[in-house]
Amino acid sequence: MEGLAGPDDDVPHGSLWLSADRAEALARSLLSCAAEVREQSRGLDA
Repeated sequence: MEGLAGPDDDVPHGSLWLSADRAEALARSLLSCAAEVREQSRGLDA
């Protein structure tokens, strides 16, 4: 989970650093990635 490490702003190790903005950005990137995969698999079925 190193890729999700937040900045060291005096947050204890292992605490929930995921802010609402970060959570929304992460959700958006996951959704766009899922949409791309769906389009690619649809192209393979055609």
